[in-house]
Amino acid sequence: MRLTKFISDCFLLRCNDLFLSQKVDTYVNISLNHQSRILVSTANDIIGFEVLDPDINLSDDLPLGYTISVSVPDCVYVVNSQSRAKHNEKPVYIQLRWYKADHAAYYLNTGRYLQPYVNVVQDIYNEYEAGDISLDEVTHSIESVYCSVLSILQFSADAYVAKRRKGFFKFRWDEELKQTKQDSTDSNKA
Repeated sequence: MRLTKFISDCFLLRCNDLFLSQKVDTYVNISLNHQSRILVSTANDIIGFEVLDPDINLSDDLPLGYTISVSVPDCVYVVNSQSRAKHNEKPVYIQLRWYKADHAAYYLNTGRYLQPYVNVVQDIYNEYEAGDISLDEVTHSIESVYCSVLSILQFSADAYVAKRRKGFFKFRWDEELKQTKQDSTDSNKA
């Protein structure tokens, strides 16, 4: 009874009530006889919902698949509150290590999040050609899309590309290594 009141007071909805074909629990513990379902606060943003039940899942929590609609706000610039001049530090440069990246996941993730912006850019173009929006509005829209694209690329890089501070790996190349490389190259040619 308390749970029902809580759900009602907070205006929460069950995903499986929004998508009637998915009237299944999302957490199932047979030994404890417990089960539960996913609650959401807004139905407008959820386009699709699916409870997956693969044979190899050994967890009580069933994998979920969602399709959601997300609106991205304009650029948000974050300024470091600690001035480098105050600490007299050199700037730290982060270097992406693409040879250690999960390329497939990076491309899949960026493709998934960038795809909706193809339509946004096309709509901006069509509205401008039709004379429905001004050049200032086009400029603002393009800047907004640009900021969103940068955010998506940064998010994907953070998730799937290894990174280290520049200079973290100090490679010492001396005459001995140079000679070893030359010997290796010569022996390979023979």
